[in-house]
Amino acid sequence: MHGHHQPPFCDEAERTLSIASSPERPHLPSGQRTLDGTVAKILQAAAILLALTYIVAYLLLVWQRLHYPFELEWIEGSMVDHVQRVMSGQALYVAPSMNFVPFNYMPLYYYVAAALAQWTGLSFVPLRLISIAASLGTTFLLCLFVRRASASWKAGIVASGLFLATFDVSGIWMDMGRVDSLLVFFCMSAVYLLRWHERPWAWLTSGVCLALAFFTKQVGLVVAIPLIVYAVWQYRARSLWLIGAFAMACGAMFVWMFAASGGWFWYYVFDQPAAHALPYVNLVKFLTRNLFRDLGIIGVATATTWALLSPRLERRDVRFYALTALGLAGAGFLPSLKQGAADNAHIPVQLAIILLFCWIWPIAMQAAVEKRWLRMTATLWFVCVAQFCALAYDPRDTLPSRENLAAGRQLVAEIRDYPGDVLVFCHGRYSVMAGKPSHVHATAFADLMDGGNAAAQDLLLADYRAALRERRYSAIILDHHDLPQYDPALFNASYRRARRIFDNEQALLPVTGARSQPEWIYEPIPQ
Repeated sequence: MHGHHQPPFCDEAERTLSIASSPERPHLPSGQRTLDGTVAKILQAAAILLALTYIVAYLLLVWQRLHYPFELEWIEGSMVDHVQRVMSGQALYVAPSMNFVPFNYMPLYYYVAAALAQWTGLSFVPLRLISIAASLGTTFLLCLFVRRASASWKAGIVASGLFLATFDVSGIWMDMGRVDSLLVFFCMSAVYLLRWHERPWAWLTSGVCLALAFFTKQVGLVVAIPLIVYAVWQYRARSLWLIGAFAMACGAMFVWMFAASGGWFWYYVFDQPAAHALPYVNLVKFLTRNLFRDLGIIGVATATTWALLSPRLERRDVRFYALTALGLAGAGFLPSLKQGAADNAHIPVQLAIILLFCWIWPIAMQAAVEKRWLRMTATLWFVCVAQFCALAYDPRDTLPSRENLAAGRQLVAEIRDYPGDVLVFCHGRYSVMAGKPSHVHATAFADLMDGGNAAAQDLLLADYRAALRERRYSAIILDHHDLPQYDPALFNASYRRARRIFDNEQALLPVTGARSQPEWIYEPIPQ
């Protein structure tokens, strides 16, 4: 199961030096041989130092962002509202209304966050803690994975640093109160167990992890299918442990959700996303971003080295890594097709590219030693250094400002000053902070209106129109989004634009995701 053993390459620079000085290579000037080895050692040290720098930078940044009391991204607050429903014993998947429409996500993340919030209290903190722990768990598993593949802790550290170095290009998303980091952690756990362990308990656990990934986000199934194909293809009977655990865990969770939702679960998490139009022009953007911008250097290096060294690659390894990368890439590709998709969709793809690179890397190092390619070792370390440099970012851009903090407090105070309910259409949690109920989020509203179910749309629109006629809200706070597009005549007859909230157009902009802040307050027109 452990496959082709790769020799250690933590001392490749030293081994290159010794080979270079061998009398079997008299045609190489001794000064050049020494220089090649010295350069390799310097680049190796630089790569490890850069990896550690990115790891430390990530830890410092997420610690500073953890306790920020407002949204880091415009949906994050509504994610907290979802967790609050779980904690209060309310169902997640219910008939739509202006009080609540669920996002079209699977439910596991909300329940994990609700369990943690029992200890920490409900805020952004437990949701972010889960994502931080999951991202660090993925980083640790990646380090262990590459350590076993290469017999080098240094290689594992470099791989971990590469993953956390993508923090910026993946939308500074890994620590936020969203589902993506937990999804990637479960996927990485399944991949690690499937690749490096043979016993039934490991394959059972791997199957459960794939099921948990699926019930964190639907694209977990896209990761599971290629891994199951690999298990059946390579191991036949042993794959039943994996398949059985996955099927039983999924079956149990489906029964639970169907019983709790009265059928709404299937509509929100499967029917609604399937009904959305997909702008396939995003395919080009997806490929160019992942292959040529974010991790283009190691991506091109991996593809080139794979082509050159294909005779040395074991078929079992090729199947495993190719199918794993296919699943992870698919898990990033499908969400990126959605209109308005954010950079978080790229996290699984970046993990796939790093896994492929770290598989090819020790094989290339071994070939460099065996064939006495004196500059190959230095070149491979240079690729790592160059990729780290290409991923450099200004950490200040990831942090909310003092002005953002003051603006958030101002908004909560203004909501609190109104006597009744206030609909903050594009942001969750602010109304709850002001002591008022939460309401539907603009994204969930729009997804349902695009979701192809006329009965669900009629239910939501009927409650929306009733809310306008009744002047149910003391105020409606909108971003640039046009809620009035749904029956504009009734909206304009019921509410008027009263004033702008902030003079500064960037006062409360989230640090990532949709660049959208509360802009206008609408007040009811007396009947």
